[in-house]
Amino acid sequence: MSLWEIRKAVKPWLTGELILFGCSGGTDSMAMAAALLKEGNNSKIIPVVVDHGLQDGSAQIAADTVSKLKQMGFPEVLSAKANVEITDGLEASARRARYQI
Repeated sequence: MSLWEIRKAVKPWLTGELILFGCSGGTDSMAMAAALLKEGNNSKIIPVVVDHGLQDGSAQIAADTVSKLKQMGFPEVLSAKANVEITDGLEASARRARYQI
């Protein structure tokens, strides 16, 4: 999918209301960030970066992602540290921890 296609897909959702979106710093997330920023349509768009603490260096990865998002032009970026207790699989446990933030 091209950046243009992503921009086209997000545009109908940008109605001028507050939008929070999760951004991992990966390629897909950064493409979504670029599309949301470009098509903003007067919406207040705030990226949210969550450090799950599940890999070495995750705090630095989260900090780097926040920095990149600010360099892209987002005036506000939220970040948080999740406390993941793995009980029923890594992905489900990480998701539950994000929802508790």
